Amino acid sequence: MEKRNIFCLALLGSISAALSILYLGFGIPLPQSVVSLQPSDMAVSASDFLIPINEYPDLMLRFMTADSFLILSGFLLYFGLYTVVSEKSGLIAAVGFGVGLFTILLDITENAFLISYAQQSTNGSAITNPALPLLYVIANLKCTGSYAGFLVFGLAWPRESKFDWVLSAVMILYPVSGVLSIILPEIILLRGIFLLLSMLLFCWYFTVKCKVKIFRRSKK
Repeated sequence: MEKRNIFCLALLGSISAALSILYLGFGIPLPQSVVSLQPSDMAVSASDFLIPINEYPDLMLRFMTADSFLILSGFLLYFGLYTVVSEKSGLIAAVGFGVGLFTILLDITENAFLISYAQQSTNGSAITNPALPLLYVIANLKCTGSYAGFLVFGLAWPRESKFDWVLSAVMILYPVSGVLSIILPEIILLRGIFLLLSMLLFCWYFTVKCKVKIFRRSKK
């Protein structure tokens, strides 16, 4: 496949990822009694874990739908990241790509549990015995894998312009803020902001790589 086609796939992935993140953050109302519509994100008691599943399964399925789009978007994006970094170091690009695919597999596994629980609840069968702490372990592995992948690509990113330096810095700040949020949960929002900024910057970067003309001069 030509590099331009890969970059266009990455552009599609980054646009879809940015829209998914915005919808996850602002498009779905969060009930007051719910910490997160993806309950495996935070290690809470089994009773708190089950609140969104048994009481708000429809909202949870909306959330899982958008999150599944985010996973698919990341899959497309990783091909573009690999192609860019492989021009500088094939080994580092392969490591980043491998970590990315492993993270996607973990994310799919986590969502498979949660979607199944929410669908079962929607059909009138309340969940009483979720797979804990297994889901918390999967979620933590997923987050760590995501941080590692972005860190590898961010450190190895070719810096040929000021924009490249900014993009590289934002890619690195995402995992740094993510790891720090383990001990400082109040900065979890900052982690999400850096992830969204990364996607928006990827949109522009791969638009240029695809040679997509956004502004066209009118013919006189």
